[in-house]
Amino acid sequence: QSYEQEHLYSPRDLALFSTIAAQTAVAIANARLYQEIVHLSSELEKMVEVRTQDLETALGELTEQRDQAQTLYRITSELGTSLDLERVLERALLLFADALKVEHGTIMLLDQETGDLILRATIDPGRQLPREGERTLLKRGVGLAGWVLNHRQPALVADVTEDDRWLTSPGQQKFRSVVCVPL
Repeated sequence: QSYEQEHLYSPRDLALFSTIAAQTAVAIANARLYQEIVHLSSELEKMVEVRTQDLETALGELTEQRDQAQTLYRITSELGTSLDLERVLERALLLFADALKVEHGTIMLLDQETGDLILRATIDPGRQLPREGERTLLKRGVGLAGWVLNHRQPALVADVTEDDRWLTSPGQQKFRSVVCVPL
């Protein structure tokens, strides 16, 4: 543009300006395409990251399920080899403790005649139970084990000091959390 001269530009100038304009338009289109590619690439990276995290979570869950299935298989395989109740109970308790990484555990069975729960197996170093087990103060509906027996439902207690079903007796070890399941 010129404010002072007429016919300043020739057809050759027009062709040159048209070529420059066309090249500029191509450069602008390329810049926009590049920005779009960068944006799409960034979105794709985010999607890949989310999917990778999902896959890692799924792999962790599958690994945990596989480990649980292997533990159950091992328990059922080992327990099916013996008909001796005492051996089966002791071995089951050790396998459960190993699978769950617990420090202490017991198995109690119901005495059908009295309704008492009889301690039949324990993970307690140095404690030897008599072959017929050891009578407890727990009965159907009494204590957490009695509640589980009554309701035929497992119980997970994060803090036994806050659960009314938990009973303590003199000389009993102090426990904090408990899992109790019916057999």
